[in-house]
Amino acid sequence: MLETIILWTAYGISLYFIVFWLLVYLDKGSEDNHLENLSDFPLVSVAIPAYNEESTLKATVESVQQLDYPQDRLEIIIVDDHSKDNTLKIAKELESSRVKVIHQPVNSGKGAALNTALKNSSGEFFAVLDADSFIEANALKEMLPEFKNSNVGAVIPRIYVRSKHNFLLKIQWFEYVIAFFYRKLMAHIDAIHVTPGPFSVYRKELLEEIGGFDANRKNLTEDLEMAFQIQKRNYKIIQKFSVSASTMAPPKLK
Repeated sequence: MLETIILWTAYGISLYFIVFWLLVYLDKGSEDNHLENLSDFPLVSVAIPAYNEESTLKATVESVQQLDYPQDRLEIIIVDDHSKDNTLKIAKELESSRVKVIHQPVNSGKGAALNTALKNSSGEFFAVLDADSFIEANALKEMLPEFKNSNVGAVIPRIYVRSKHNFLLKIQWFEYVIAFFYRKLMAHIDAIHVTPGPFSVYRKELLEEIGGFDANRKNLTEDLEMAFQIQKRNYKIIQKFSVSASTMAPPKLK
């Protein structure tokens, strides 16, 4: 009897959520809203926190430099979080008038690295790009128009796994596809629970109002924390399907 009750309760809850999200999809769809093109090009600061990312950092920075956006309106800030490999050396080789490199003398975690970048940024908007992730050229032109709505606090892209050369990576690729379709539906009811590292773009003044990212080393999900902080203040997080970012996923189970 108890097993039957548990089974039918689980079935009822599952059926409820299936019907609920199906109705959201049928009502709202999964397409992006059509927005007007940018009329101006605000300064955007792109923070790249890096810890032992010597194999991908250069390609990550190059993906930002290849954005279809005026280069004089882009500011790239690489924060080396006291890496043990050649990350800092590679960052220094990339340093230029538009690429700033900051070295943290002590490994302090991603949240602290992002706060360092935030304090040293000049842009009206603040984007975060993990040092093992890459952004498509159309990103800013597609994402920034969403901020014309003053209630929008952050805009996130669709993310997929960059390499699928083994079975585990193929599973993760499929998971990412499902997760971001689901988040697109969640955006319709203002329920997105994370602003992920691969190129989330924030309204900088909102980040400053929040007090920056959680720098507690015990918090391994500063992107989830930030999403809660944004929605706590009644700002929207927008999921864009027309913009794609890619990231490196763990190739081995361990």
